[in-house]
Amino acid sequence: MVAGSIEVYFSPKGGIQDRLISLINSSQKSIELAAYAFTNQKISDALLAAIKRGINVNIVFDKSQTKGPQAMIHDSLEKGGASIRLISPPGGIMHDKFLIVDDTTVEWGSYNYTVHAENLNFENATIISDNLLAKKFISDFQTIFSQATLEAKGVRRLMQRFLRRMISPLKHRE
Repeated sequence: MVAGSIEVYFSPKGGIQDRLISLINSSQKSIELAAYAFTNQKISDALLAAIKRGINVNIVFDKSQTKGPQAMIHDSLEKGGASIRLISPPGGIMHDKFLIVDDTTVEWGSYNYTVHAENLNFENATIISDNLLAKKFISDFQTIFSQATLEAKGVRRLMQRFLRRMISPLKHRE
């Protein structure tokens, strides 16, 4: 990608997933990811492969979404070496959806990192390599990540996830 060039993708089936995997695979040092919903195993596998290559991967998820399939992805990425934190601002949600690769390339848009977003939903993703833009996204990511917390371990984690499953049908906040 030429610095400053803009790529725009749309779904369903518009190639967002494949482009994100390609972007992750091209990483040389770091990946920051803010994701409201993340259930796409192929993107998760690309992140795990990046970690195995020595790439530093930091992720922030919305606390309310770490249940079900996203909980499995969370656990897999955490076990693989990603630094993952959770946050939901009081009365709100961590609704960001963006990816920063090597402090220079940013992907953002409506696209949640889910199979539905790739194959069923009308979604969009924009990708640009621009140092100034990347610095702004990095600053926002660091602000959110520094306020977020690690998920509890063991039985406490299981209990918190159970409670999230029970509460989330009662509260639709998106």
